[in-house]
Order: sequence, then C-alpha cells, then structure tokens
Amino acid sequence: MSTESISTRSPQPASGVASDQSGVLARRLAGDDKPAERWPAKPSGIASPAVVSAWLTRHRDEVIIREEWPAVAEAWRLASAGRFHELIALDRAWGLHASPGEASIRVGQRQLSRLRPLRDVRVVQRYLEAVEAGRAHGWHPVVFGVWLAVFGVPLRQGLVQYAEQILGGLLESVPLTPVFSESERDRVRSAIAGEIPDRLVEFLPASRVPLAALP
Repeated sequence: MSTESISTRSPQPASGVASDQSGVLARRLAGDDKPAERWPAKPSGIASPAVVSAWLTRHRDEVIIREEWPAVAEAWRLASAGRFHELIALDRAWGLHASPGEASIRVGQRQLSRLRPLRDVRVVQRYLEAVEAGRAHGWHPVVFGVWLAVFGVPLRQGLVQYAEQILGGLLESVPLTPVFSESERDRVRSAIAGEIPDRLVEFLPASRVPLAALP
C-alpha cells in the first residue's frame, strides 16, 4: 500500500532534529503496515467520493482521535518524563479499551526494535525489555509517542502526521473507478487533511497533556 501522506505539505524541522527526521519518522511509523486491517471495512462495490469521505471521517473520529491520539499523547508525556513503569502500564492497558489488531503490534514492535541502539535512553530499554518478556505488547500508537519524545518531535506535529499517514494509507487503498477518479481522490485528500488541525485543537484541551508544556 502506498504510504504517501494525505497532505502534500512538507514536514517542518523539529527542534534538535534533522529537517527530514520527522517526515521519515511519520512514514515509518504510520505507514509501515495496513491500517485498514482491523477497522473499518473498506467501502465495497463502486465507492463514491461521498462514501469514501464519510468512511475516512468515521475512522478519524472513532479510531484515530478517540483511541489512538490519546495513546500517542500519553506515551509522549510519559516517555518525555522517563516514567517507564507508567509507560509499560499504558501499553498493557490500552488494548483493553481500544480495538487494535495484530498489525498494530507488528508495526509497533518493529519500530521499537529500531530504538535498540539507544542504550543510554532508559525508558526505551525498559520498554523493550518488557515487550521481549511478554509484559507489554508494543502497540503502534504507544511506540509512536515514544519515538516523538525520544527524537524531540513536537507533539502537535506528530499527532497531525500520524493522522495524515493513517488516513492517507486508507485513501490510497480505495481503487480508482470512473466514479472515484484520481481527481476526486485528490479532492477528498485535501478536504480531510484540512480538517485534521481543527480536530487537534478540539482534542488537546481534553487530553491529559498540559497545554503549557507543549512545544
């Protein structure tokens, strides 16, 4: 599946990170497996632009914003503070309250393993040990939050890129037809991408992350 971002905007450089670091990070984390594996079912038959847009909107609201953004934000907060015990507890509990699939574990564990060389980052090494011992799962959103914290990517930017990449992958998975042409796909892409920052503004005040601490 294509992992091209739902937005055509270039990621902005993060503080202390190379200019393309955050873009590579988002592509690796959010686009490394099939995000549609668990939910929702891909529109069947001849999908119209309205059907595809409604499908993406529902996934954004019911999965990304309701389930995954909170996990990303909380993992970012805990990893930034080095609170690995609570991070592991978050990982263990998250799957009980969300609706993830096996793909989330496969992607998360693969990305977490890429942090293994960071021997001096205690929160990463303890998280790795817990996953390898079966005391944690390595859920994709939790690992994504850890990556953002470790590499100093601003949370706002990371959350937007997470949503863009997941929704972009879903959009690319819908086959083109005379009804759903490439131009219509681009139109849906632009519309969905334009709504993500507004949804972030709504999400952050309700999250546990202190707004004053956000970069």
